Formats: sequence, structure tokens, C-alpha cells
Amino acid sequence: MPAEHSVEPRPLPFSSLPHLLEHQAKRIPDAPAILAPGRAALTYGLLYEHINKMGRALRAMGIGRRDRVAVVLPNGPEMAVAILTVEAWAVCAPLNPAYGAEELERCFADLQARALITQAEIDSPARRAARSQGVAYLSYRLRSTQPPVFSLSPVTRGVRLLTRRSTRRLALLLPTSGTTSRPKIVR
Repeated sequence: MPAEHSVEPRPLPFSSLPHLLEHQAKRIPDAPAILAPGRAALTYGLLYEHINKMGRALRAMGIGRRDRVAVVLPNGPEMAVAILTVEAWAVCAPLNPAYGAEELERCFADLQARALITQAEIDSPARRAARSQGVAYLSYRLRSTQPPVFSLSPVTRGVRLLTRRSTRRLALLLPTSGTTSRPKIVR
């Protein structure tokens, strides 16, 4: 019978997504981080720089580390960059852009979302749901198509302040599809 070995857990080399991205940006800054057909690659160096710039913009708008930010964007590299940005600086809750206003209102209430990031100049169900729930929304504007970087600007003033329920550090909240009952939030 083989002797049992005590295996010491290996420490994780990175404590967070920003640390991992910083490491990659320093180690391989010109390597592609996000690829999309027909688009220029977004390198680790540019991705890390962009995430920090947009993170500072979120802070300037009053969005803190424990604030929950819903992201409602179409699938694509822009959505990936937005999710990585929010995860690095706040708690990200990506939501299905095909949801109707009623589903989104329920999600915003369940998530206790403080802000919404959605496309600029489009009166979508997400914006209508945010208005009805008192959630501030930030306008996502693609700065160029090569590579997928964006700017954020507040559309609504007076971001709603919420009582924080937990001091745990979260990065991502995923609502389930709710195929058998009302959607639940996975932490």
C-alpha cells in the first residue's frame, strides 16, 4: 500500500485579476490578449493600460470596489473588455442584452446594482429598466474599432448609494438563466 503524502497547497501566484493582467502586461506587453475576427488584437499592455484608465474613470464617477455594476452589451470583444474592466475595479454583473425591461428590472433589484454600463445613444430596455429602478447608467462609447477600447461617461447624475450587505470581496455575479424558476445570482 503506498504511503500517503501530505501535499502542501501551492500559493496562488496572483491574488486578483488586476495582478494577473499587470504581470502579463510587464512580461509580454505586445502579445495578443483579446482577439476578434477582422479586428486588430488588443495586447496585454494596451488592455492593462485601458483597464486602469477606465477604472480611474469609474472611481471618479463614484463607483467603488464593492459597488455592483451591470454590463449589458452585445457579445463581442468590447463586452469582454468591459467585463474585465468592471471586474478589476468593482463587482461585475454581465446581463443578457436580449432581456426585456421587466427581466432587467428584476435583475437590477436582485443584484442591488448601483450602475449600468450600456451602449451610448441607444434607448434600450436596459436603460429604461435602469431609470425605473433608480440605477445610474454609464454610456459606453467605442473609441475605435481597432482594437476594442472604449470611453465611459455618466448619463445620469446622482448615482444611488446602497447599503453594503457584505464586506467580502466579490468580482463577478452571474444571474442564472431561470429556466426552471426565477433566475438566481451565482456569487
